[in-house]
Parts: sequence; structure tokens; C-alpha cells
Amino acid sequence: MTTADSDKVALITGGSRGIGYGVAEALVARGHRVCVTGRGEDALTAAVEALSAAAPDGAGRVIGVAGKAHDEAHQAVAVERVMEAFGRVDFLVNNAGTNPVFGPIAELDLGVARKVFETNVVSALGFAQRTYRAWQKENGGAIVNIASIAGVAPSPFIGAYGMSKAAMINLTVQLAHEMA
Repeated sequence: MTTADSDKVALITGGSRGIGYGVAEALVARGHRVCVTGRGEDALTAAVEALSAAAPDGAGRVIGVAGKAHDEAHQAVAVERVMEAFGRVDFLVNNAGTNPVFGPIAELDLGVARKVFETNVVSALGFAQRTYRAWQKENGGAIVNIASIAGVAPSPFIGAYGMSKAAMINLTVQLAHEMA
């Protein structure tokens, strides 16, 4: 790994567990600096501590920002904290997501549908816009949006989730077209 490689910084939404945590773990192991976000303060603190302990050169490579992905104030604070702590944001991994409902789409509560789209799609767009303005527009970088097979094929009883992941796939293509 070169020095330039370890100068890279990633912002990972939904990074306190699951796929997001795994991505953070892999990037920290490669010497990158990482900010993880998550809803639960305790889980986020534990993730930051574990990731920091695994960092090849010790503490100072991992920070956490608690909040809900769909909250625009949280998005702003997360990007600001990354820029204050590390001075750049090379990688954005939009991993935060929700699927609070299981059942037929014909009976789906529209408020729940809005929540799914706000968390799974609109928040990803918000984080992408903020990281683009804060660093990537002038310096380049990468945005990875985590989708699902449910976004390309119907999945029984998780229709809202599948629709949101189809929208995430389209958002990814649109962002690539506009920001490349």
C-alpha cells in the first residue's frame, strides 16, 4: 500500500453493523480513514472502538456520527465532521436502509412507503449531493450505493423495499452519468 492509498477517506452510512461494518472493516485494514454512521449511539460507539482497535496504525482513523440517514441535518453534520476530521471524502458508501414492513403491496401503508423511500433512496441522494459539493466535484472520488436483487426482480411481501432498491439502481446510473 502506498502513502496515497492510506490518505483516502470513506463515509459509510449504516456502518455500525452488517454490510456497512464489513466495508468499514476492509477499508480500515487497508489503512484508510473512515467515518461510519448509524442510528444507535451504543452500537455506533462499539463499532468505532472495534474498528479503531483493528486499524494498522492505531486510533484516529475512525470516527462515528449518530443519526438517522433520512435526516438532512444528520447528513450535513456527517459530511461536515468528515471534512473537519480528515479534510476530504474520497468514498461514499450509501448502505443505510430499512424494510419495516412485510406483506402484500396492495395493503401497504403509504406512510411506511414514504419512510422506506426516504431512508433507502432520498438519503442516498442527499449524502451524494453533500459529498459531491464538499470534495468530489473538485477532487474526484467514488460513490457506492448498496442495492438488492429485490430491485431487479419481484420479491414476495417486500414490495416497498424492492421498489426502493429499483430506484436506488436508477439513482446510481443517473449519478454516474451526471458526476462522472
